[in-house]
Amino acid sequence: MSNSVIRLICPNLKCRKVLSVPAHARGRNVRCRACSMRVTVPGKGAGKKQPTAVVEPTDEQLAGNEAAAASNEKTE
Repeated sequence: MSNSVIRLICPNLKCRKVLSVPAHARGRNVRCRACSMRVTVPGKGAGKKQPTAVVEPTDEQLAGNEAAAASNEKTE
């Protein structure tokens, strides 16, 4: 897998060329040949999404939200 190529798009909005860089360049800066902008090649696992924690509101927070909604309805 060391011979694989990473393809990424130049972040320069006026350029947007597709860059093909060798896999061993992960985590390094490369230069776009078209516009000379420096681009950091994503490191290993950069394309994988990290799991996100879901925080559920407590009963007290829900009760507070219902009380706030009720007081808003009274003032309208």
